[in-house]
Amino acid sequence: MLEDERIKVINFLQDFGCATLKQLQILYDKPNDNFKDILTGNFVSKKGDIFIHNNEELNMKMINALNVLCKYKGRFKQFHKGYDPVYITFLTKENILYNVIVTDKNNEQGVLKLLKVNSPIIPESDKFIILFEDDACFDNIECKTPYAYCVYPELKVINRKNAWFYALVVIYIVQNINEFIYLYYLLNQSRYILLIFFLKTNLKSSFFWAFY
Repeated sequence: MLEDERIKVINFLQDFGCATLKQLQILYDKPNDNFKDILTGNFVSKKGDIFIHNNEELNMKMINALNVLCKYKGRFKQFHKGYDPVYITFLTKENILYNVIVTDKNNEQGVLKLLKVNSPIIPESDKFIILFEDDACFDNIECKTPYAYCVYPELKVINRKNAWFYALVVIYIVQNINEFIYLYYLLNQSRYILLIFFLKTNLKSSFFWAFY
């Protein structure tokens, strides 16, 4: 790793506090780099597969927010760290501004109130991606801004609540017609268990993160 690249990654960790090896590999387009060079000096330490800047602490909310950012790799043109509960704000190449909001059991009710009253504590954006620990708050969320309700750490999308959601399903099917032909074959072979597993693990998350 070149020195200017090393400094760039260290500065990133100084801003965001921490990141996993996989996240750094995705964000910096270095899938085979172990990033051990950033451990030289007294700037960054490593805990398991997580790199932590020595002036910061491990923050799993940030780790989960960065997982969302990695989903948009190749689609965003800039991003910056926000302030709790908005951990990351990024702008896509289509000039769509996103806020990544991360909650936990200690503050989820407070975040729901902020969303309901459209509080300035949460900056305006075109869309919200809101991360919860489970789906317990799904029926209680009130928000004027289009949003995705996701359960972390797996980033499972509970419901998008957008009228054009079903149109995207059709687009996805057209673009992946070969997969659906294969599914039809499986159905004819009565392999229902494999079919259900495929749909649950691939279809829903794939077209959501591809289009939202």
